[in-house]
Amino acid sequence: MSINHTPDHDGQQPDEQARVEEAYAAMQEARARLADTPVEVMVQNHVMGLYELAAIHLSSEPPRLHDAALAIDAVGCLVEGLGPRLGEEHVTLAEALSNIRLAFVQIKGLMAEGDDPDAILSRAEAALREARLGDALAEIATLPEVVRAPMTDW
Repeated sequence: MSINHTPDHDGQQPDEQARVEEAYAAMQEARARLADTPVEVMVQNHVMGLYELAAIHLSSEPPRLHDAALAIDAVGCLVEGLGPRLGEEHVTLAEALSNIRLAFVQIKGLMAEGDDPDAILSRAEAALREARLGDALAEIATLPEVVRAPMTDW
């Protein structure tokens, strides 16, 4: 099976053809740069992107633990699964993974503490994000009446 790697100009005006050819040339240049980049570097960059995604969800108000956990688990799969194949940065990536896991545990612990409305609502939201509707409703039921009253119509 043959694949045509050149742009098709059927029915295009000359100015459209030029734009298509420029875009195609730019795409080919980008592909060539990617092909020249060591795969370890590309994977390391993706790991750090997932790490940053986890950090964003952990620092959200309230923290999005379910989303953070997925990103952290993805980092773990890559760092622990590939190990030294990631190159010289493997140790740094493993330390970053340990740090983000620790932050996750600490934040999750903080969310569980307290009986003020913010703590209760944080726990309720975390339960909803993890599809635990019963737990979320139980948390909301512990809110003071003055806080619960505006939610009764929901």
